[in-house]
Amino acid sequence: MQSKIKKTIKELLRVERLREKLMQYGPEKLSNSELLAIILRSGAKKSEDDLEMTKRLVEAGKILGIEVIDHIIITKRGFISFKEKGLI
Repeated sequence: MQSKIKKTIKELLRVERLREKLMQYGPEKLSNSELLAIILRSGAKKSEDDLEMTKRLVEAGKILGIEVIDHIIITKRGFISFKEKGLI
């Protein structure tokens, strides 16, 4: 039985890295979880940048056929739900 070998990001080939995979093949070649990982990693530190990012997430979701139900920002001081605030 062959054991699975885990690789670090640095060890992965460039085409296996998510952003490079997105750039090379386009969003239709990535899974929803891969696309979400890219989006989550691109967070901003400024509640207006968050609103702009939310709008962009909703539009991207429409293009990909994924409904954005909520956008939750978690900080050291608490969290905010864009759905609860009526922003989605």
